[in-house]
Amino acid sequence: MFEVKLKSTSLKKYLQTILGKQPNEPITDTDLKSVSTLKLDSAVLDDVSIEDLVFFDHLQFLSLSGINIGNKEVSILNRLKNVKTLSISNAKISLNQLQYLNENLQSLIFDNCEGIDLSNFNSSKALSNLTIVNCKNINLYNISDLESLEEVILPNNKTLTDRHIENVWNLPNLKRVNLDGSDNISISDAEHEGIIISHNSEYHPTESKDWNIYKNAPKLLHLNSLLNYTPEQLSTLSGANIQISASDTEFLKSEKGQNIIKALQKNNKFDLSLKTTADMSMEDMESLNTLCNFDSVHIYTGWPVTQNMGYSYQTYKAIKQEIVNMVKDIDPNLSDYEKYKAIREKVTKNIKYDYSALQANKDDKDYYASRSLENVLLNHTCVCAGYANAFKNLAAEVGLEAKYVEGKTNTGELHAWNQIRLQGDDGQYYWYNDDVTFDAVGDDKSKFSLIDDDEFSKTHICIPERTEGGSVYSCNVPASAVLRAEKNDKNYQASHDDDDDAR
Repeated sequence: MFEVKLKSTSLKKYLQTILGKQPNEPITDTDLKSVSTLKLDSAVLDDVSIEDLVFFDHLQFLSLSGINIGNKEVSILNRLKNVKTLSISNAKISLNQLQYLNENLQSLIFDNCEGIDLSNFNSSKALSNLTIVNCKNINLYNISDLESLEEVILPNNKTLTDRHIENVWNLPNLKRVNLDGSDNISISDAEHEGIIISHNSEYHPTESKDWNIYKNAPKLLHLNSLLNYTPEQLSTLSGANIQISASDTEFLKSEKGQNIIKALQKNNKFDLSLKTTADMSMEDMESLNTLCNFDSVHIYTGWPVTQNMGYSYQTYKAIKQEIVNMVKDIDPNLSDYEKYKAIREKVTKNIKYDYSALQANKDDKDYYASRSLENVLLNHTCVCAGYANAFKNLAAEVGLEAKYVEGKTNTGELHAWNQIRLQGDDGQYYWYNDDVTFDAVGDDKSKFSLIDDDEFSKTHICIPERTEGGSVYSCNVPASAVLRAEKNDKNYQASHDDDDDAR
């Protein structure tokens, strides 16, 4: 994980808001990988912020409003290879550069735009939905080249005539056309048998393709992606799992937020999505559950399988309460090292290694339970993934940053451990390798505590693709060199005397 240096302060502030970060917190590459939906308007967008979009390589839905589209903008959009839905509104499109958009694009939406020229647009092999609403200067003459199109939505385009859209009817896979409110078009359904045609005198926004995308989308949606739709539209959505995150807490206390939840409640389920257990207090969680009645809670740290499986709300509530109980006696005014030492002692002394789980196969529930927060915190038994997961979440609860790492031991066994960031006595922050599992099962409870890379690499080999964020931090400074509390800790120092030369 590394900090991403965004040029635009307005975009950084916007991201800190939707990610639930404090103003002084950096935006990291891991943060940007979690962003799949962005809706940006002129308050955030400018010549600088459009350039920052190149960092969002996991983006799938992008909405841009109030920025004109030319060579530079299209070249940046073309680099977003995972975007499947692009919505552009309130914009002038000065050049016919749209043919260069990415080939994975599935839905392209224009609303209140001018200068839409699709005459050369043939790069997308997956484009199935084209929506153009209330626009001017539209060129659709070569639209028949877009053979993958199934829906063409053209409402409220007052300048369109039969001649402008004559090639629409030549699309080989066309299934639906909306011409509501486009008054200068005269179409007979009989002329186009097998195509669903809507051609009413007035256009109703609930029929817009922008909304139908969500109605027909994969049924895992984040609340942020639904905020611009009306309660009437939202009430037609069914069978979805709506993800709520900690950053939504204040919004859901508002009248608008509560109306959105009420519109979605009847036919959908709500999941609480957290980075760590520290993301949301028990009080806020209970308040939101009263409104949303959460179906499940997902903690996006630890072993990936348990992240996706999640926990029932009642189970997670018990997990959260146990963590609160474990750290309640830790003074928030302690130094980083003293907090670290306190949570590490709780993990290594109070949690037992589940040797029987090593014999379980992947069809056995114990295989998964031994790696979950439920088992480690409520039953106090687990394997290495459970230890590392508990350690990371306990660290977060006392204000420390830790990382979950997966890899192998020097004997070839799969293993999980942590890295933790602590402030040294020089005021600087340093990362250290730390393995609570090995110390929990060994006689020396601090042998693998705060180890630099040279020593740690003798027994641990990271697998980046299985590790949170896809990489590990460099840990090049021995803890004894920068942590004053450690140097004054006789018991700690005695347990590390044999390791000093090796480090």
